[in-house]
Amino acid sequence: MENILKSGSLDTLKLDQTLLAYAKKTSTDKYTLALVERIDRNSTPDTTADDSDFVDGLATLNYGDSRFQRGSLQYAWPNVSAEGLNRMLGIEGFNIDAQDFTTMTTKDGKVVEKVDLNILNPISQSEGATKNKRMRVRIMESLTPTTWKDKVTGETRTGQPKINPSTSEVLTKDGKSIYVDNKCGFTNSSVPHQMIQHDKVAVEVDSFETAESEISMI
Repeated sequence: MENILKSGSLDTLKLDQTLLAYAKKTSTDKYTLALVERIDRNSTPDTTADDSDFVDGLATLNYGDSRFQRGSLQYAWPNVSAEGLNRMLGIEGFNIDAQDFTTMTTKDGKVVEKVDLNILNPISQSEGATKNKRMRVRIMESLTPTTWKDKVTGETRTGQPKINPSTSEVLTKDGKSIYVDNKCGFTNSSVPHQMIQHDKVAVEVDSFETAESEISMI
């Protein structure tokens, strides 16, 4: 199967589909890819969960309502060389170095150069172990933060903890922060995710009453 530029988008990404969204330039003459996959965490038991057979039924009961679309968008940010990316994509006439890049401001305020690719379910065309295998996101959660050296400043940096997007609170397990360091890999089989079930937070009475009143209005 060939890779096709602009064959997908974040807005139309379905469960278990992967999108090679864009490539951005780095300070080391390489590129960082934005790889996104919609993953249903309920379909893979969490490594520390005691209730992994429990499946939330809201998605099924609200079929057709985009607000209840199953799965969450999971990102991986692999760094690649121009030659490695060109070989992996195998698109005739495509050269990442010759693309028209535009500027983008990241969440942390950095201005970078990027080019949209939007390749749906990218397949490796490179010879070797990855040939004809799908590019996938592997969820990797841990209670130990990842550390690395910044190639520009030489400073040791530490990964950020996992945040609840609804409350902006750090998610924890047994009181310890959960860290995410998702990986990029190639496989045509199921992906061996490493997930941690975070501590459950008690629902306040007023929140429950609000939810109950909303249900009664439907």
